[in-house]
Amino acid sequence: MRLKASWEGITCDYCHSLREVRLEKATPKAKVEFGSVKSGPLKGVEPGVHGAVFSAVHLSALACAPCHEYQNALGFPVMTTYSEWKGTASAQEGKTCQTCHMYEVAGDAVEPRIRSTQRARINLHLMPGSHSLEQLTKAIGATLSTTREKDQLRVSVEVSNRSAGHRVPTGSPLRQLLLEVTADSYDGQHFRE
Repeated sequence: MRLKASWEGITCDYCHSLREVRLEKATPKAKVEFGSVKSGPLKGVEPGVHGAVFSAVHLSALACAPCHEYQNALGFPVMTTYSEWKGTASAQEGKTCQTCHMYEVAGDAVEPRIRSTQRARINLHLMPGSHSLEQLTKAIGATLSTTREKDQLRVSVEVSNRSAGHRVPTGSPLRQLLLEVTADSYDGQHFRE
């Protein structure tokens, strides 16, 4: 059964219809079962509007891999966030994508009509990323230093990935990280680079 909500792309219905992820070749494959039973990371849940089944894949970074790891037919890596994460200290420490992008908050369940659950913490479904100033501020560091060379001031800026569990920027190769430096001189001149 395919529900109309699943036509909308990556929604609650898609992610909670995910049953498993297979790492075949370079592009992970998702097994998705649309229907009246939804999967997720909680055990012993009894929602009032649909059935529920526990899914271990929802506790791992594999849940994110089908949408965040992709090679085209020519073998060009179009999306590499999952493989970037696999090679980081975050992965070695057991931090999943959900650790930063769906961090836990106090609450019994996302759906307030749920009848029972075994824990009082849930994953926040805001999924902050590059569109979140707070997320970017945590992930990216910048150090500015200056040196005087005769009558000129040399400005150096070092940008670093402080805490992202993947490259910054990540995702599409079309994404860029832009740095704009502006300075005003004592005599009122404005500089921008």
